Amino acid sequence: MPNENEVRDFLMSRRARIAPELVGLPLPWASLGGFVVAAVLLVVGHGSAPVVLGAAVLWGLTFGGAAPQLQSALTIAGGTESDLANAFLPVAFNLAISAAGLVGALLIAVSGGLVLAVSMAVLGALALVVTVVGRQTFAGRA
Repeated sequence: MPNENEVRDFLMSRRARIAPELVGLPLPWASLGGFVVAAVLLVVGHGSAPVVLGAAVLWGLTFGGAAPQLQSALTIAGGTESDLANAFLPVAFNLAISAAGLVGALLIAVSGGLVLAVSMAVLGALALVVTVVGRQTFAGRA
């Protein structure tokens, strides 16, 4: 392969390591922003199969990285007790999933399926605000 040195050099260069943080956008903010966009797409385009499919793909991309991001934040916030803090992450996930199933079922029974997308947008926007404000709290601990 005649270009293998160029490919290797690019992969080892700084250009290949551009991450959201390097352009001024922390990864949790990018993920939560994409999550909110996916929710808005579901609300606005719920009648269009391609829009719903695109929103589902975007949701999967943004939500898939939540666990490592939360674990990283817990490790930073936990300091010397980071092992103890990280032990609570699976418990929190299990409680959140079961509570979301219960609340989601109640919301669907009362209001229909579209309320889930609206709830997703509101809660995602709230989480984005919390992470933007909370960034100042963790800035000195990193």
